[in-house]
Amino acid sequence: MIECFVLAGGQSRRFGEDKLLYEIGDKRTIEHTVETLKKVCDRVCVVVKDVDKFSFLEGVEFIKDLLKKQYAIAGLYTA
Repeated sequence: MIECFVLAGGQSRRFGEDKLLYEIGDKRTIEHTVETLKKVCDRVCVVVKDVDKFSFLEGVEFIKDLLKKQYAIAGLYTA
């Protein structure tokens, strides 16, 4: 079984807006990512600070970030 984890708890400070919600064509970046992963993974989990922010995603499992820190390592720890 192949499991994939998307770390979606960052603040996107350098990008200037939430890069996972940024639209490319008719979809958000996170939607493109999840659709691609679903083709090759048996299970797709999205590690988030705010589940409601990504509630539009279907067919994924949400995992709430365990740590309050805004570091990628915190998301990796949760995953």
